[in-house]
This record gives sequence, structure tokens and C-alpha cells, in this order.
Amino acid sequence: MDRIKITIEQDGHITFIEVLINGNEMPKVLDVETFFAIKQLNGLVPLFTCGCGEFGCGGYYVDVSCTDSALILRNSYHRLNRSLQSEFEYHLDWQQVRGIAQEILTYLEKMRERDPQAYVRTCEGGNNLLDLIPEFRKSSLLLP
Repeated sequence: MDRIKITIEQDGHITFIEVLINGNEMPKVLDVETFFAIKQLNGLVPLFTCGCGEFGCGGYYVDVSCTDSALILRNSYHRLNRSLQSEFEYHLDWQQVRGIAQEILTYLEKMRERDPQAYVRTCEGGNNLLDLIPEFRKSSLLLP
């Protein structure tokens, strides 16, 4: 199995989550809302977005498939015409993915503890991730 690691950076109200798989940095930042729904998604998924918040600015699709043992990420595809941009294939076991989901959730919960009125986003635009904590807790990513 491949190895995934994230880095979370805060810049004001904006949270950037960078993803490294086997030490290779994935371009752009993780779309947190899409990540927590990933078990319900298959095919081309807008998993990474531009830091400005506009997927159309610099995000890209990843071909996602879920098996009983792993989340499989294959290739990146252009945000507009969905043409192949780069080739890769990563198999991430669910225990690792669950750990990443828990790490993100714990980070957001700590942010809310520090400032319950904070507005924390993945990018310039977007929903307040602190308001989405209850939904994230229900994510099938967190189930054993």
C-alpha cells in the first residue's frame, strides 16, 4: 500500500491541506468537503482545488474508486475538459484514510474550541468548515 501524509496550514480564516503520497506532493489543496464524502463518490472527483477557492481556476479531477481494502486514486484530469494531465495510481488502505479524516476533524474541533464564532474555509470562498463538523463526524470515512 502507498503512504499518505497531510500538512495543515492556517492563514487567517483559510485552512490549506497539502497532501503527500509516498513523499510526492499532490498539486493544489485538498477539498475537505469532497474528501469526507469520498466513499460515496466514484469516477472523476474534484478532490483538489486551487487555494483561491475556485475549482475552475486551478483544481483538478482525480479518478477515484473504492474497494473493501483501499481508496484508489488514479491520474489527474483537467478541470475544464477532463483531459488526462498526469498519470499515477495510489492505493491507500482505509485505516490510513480514516486516520487522515480524524486528523482533519480533530484540527477543526480545536479551531472551534479556540473560537466558536470563527469562519474557517479550505480556500478564499467556501463553506465554514466548523459548521460542517457534525456532518464530517457522520462520514463513512470514520467508520471502522
